[in-house]
Amino acid sequence: MVHIRNLTLVCCLVLVSACVNFTTVRSAPGHQQVISQSKVVALLPVEAEISTADIAGNKHRMHDYEYTIQQMTRQELERSFKSKGYQVNVETKRSIHDKKLSRELVTLRQNYNKAALRMFDTIRKKEEIAINTNEQLGKKAVEFASALSADMLIFTDYISIVKTSGARTRDFMIDMLVNTGASNNADNTRLVVTLVDGKTGNVIWANIAFDIRGLFESGFDSMSDAQGVDERRIAGLSQKLLKKFPR
Repeated sequence: MVHIRNLTLVCCLVLVSACVNFTTVRSAPGHQQVISQSKVVALLPVEAEISTADIAGNKHRMHDYEYTIQQMTRQELERSFKSKGYQVNVETKRSIHDKKLSRELVTLRQNYNKAALRMFDTIRKKEEIAINTNEQLGKKAVEFASALSADMLIFTDYISIVKTSGARTRDFMIDMLVNTGASNNADNTRLVVTLVDGKTGNVIWANIAFDIRGLFESGFDSMSDAQGVDERRIAGLSQKLLKKFPR
């Protein structure tokens, strides 16, 4: 009888755990109203960090490539938010400089980066926690949005790590011996988009999307048109990320 009671308890715990919903989306209370009532969004300069990882695990930034990805990501998000009925004001570092807001953007970015780290300390969170996000960029975000005549600010981060051929060969050989699955992660990219309310400075919605490619898929990409591969990847990440956007 004791064993039956224990088994029943275990089954109940499993069922309860199965009913807990996890999500990558972060949202603040009242976010739907802000998102639906907003008309103008400022798409701030995209931050991109792209690195290669060699056989020793050392990372090397690809600064020229980052600029290309920033442009592609900006164009894709501009299309995406326009299709949702927003007027999208695209801001570049040059346009921000011309408006004499460069110093303010640097400070705002630093504050946002700290908030993003807190929001995504765990990628998938329990929904009951994720829908009660309480991150604030405060008065500086309000003043910045006002200077850009925007109802919402959009922060974007594109992060990618691509393994070199030497690192991929090492992973493949290790997989052949002990099947660690390391070769399934030859190319790892993530996109983060966050919206901030221009009236309060509060983060109201954010999400993260991943594109992880294995050795053979990534190798096939390297033989294809590089620009086409990047455009398809960014479009796929954007669609995945905005799938649950409430507008």
